[in-house]
Amino acid sequence: MAINWAENFITNYIDQYFDMNSLQLQLLEKSLDEDLLKVRKIIFPKLVDKLQKINLDIEGRIVFKESLINSYAMDFKEIFNSGLVIFEPSAQAFVNHLSVSQVQSFKNKFDKKTKELEKDAGNILKARKKRYDDLKTHLESWIGTLVSEQQTDIEKYADENPFPLEEQILNRNKLAAEFIKVFPDKNKRTKFIHELFYNYESLREPHYAKLMDDGLHKDFEIISTVLNKMTTYQKKILSRKLIDRAEQVKKMVKKTKLDLF
Repeated sequence: MAINWAENFITNYIDQYFDMNSLQLQLLEKSLDEDLLKVRKIIFPKLVDKLQKINLDIEGRIVFKESLINSYAMDFKEIFNSGLVIFEPSAQAFVNHLSVSQVQSFKNKFDKKTKELEKDAGNILKARKKRYDDLKTHLESWIGTLVSEQQTDIEKYADENPFPLEEQILNRNKLAAEFIKVFPDKNKRTKFIHELFYNYESLREPHYAKLMDDGLHKDFEIISTVLNKMTTYQKKILSRKLIDRAEQVKKMVKKTKLDLF
């Protein structure tokens, strides 16, 4: 649903770090337009199909097991990854047009951002709040406002499983340092960018990777707990959201077909 403003978001975000010149901006916008069109044409129909199948699957369902949530999540991850790789050629082309001074600009701005993040990294209350807010926002986007018992379950989960803010910063630093290290060597640079799109898990800081993978399964447990306590009204909202979002994506698929002519 962010596809309409994705180009502006991506270009603005990149420009914050690399200070693009007008030619780089023009080339990036053109390649992103083509990539986003492919996403709408190739990935969106898969997304529509999955949303519709999930709605049929949950109709009348009483128990939402962790294994079921995991299955849905893995299906969406596969769809997401198949869409993500569409952007790799654009990323490769963009990086190949960067100057040494722009990479230095990236390092300076990245380090500044990291220092800002480090202020909260050791704050356990913020780590708990991030875990709580992320889950609450995600769940409410599908089933509406949570009832008190559901909120209590998430609060308890967040207290026991605060988000690994410190490890997240270590992971950011590892990836940034690797990019800066390989940049002078085109072959190594190309391989690194390729791995980001096709095998990101292998590039992560090991301890952070383990925490995130373990945390994902715990997330499935709490999501299962919350869904198993849905009210009748929440179940109706979930079904309506699935149908509505499938219809929104279908409209964009239809619009894409018209744009191709």
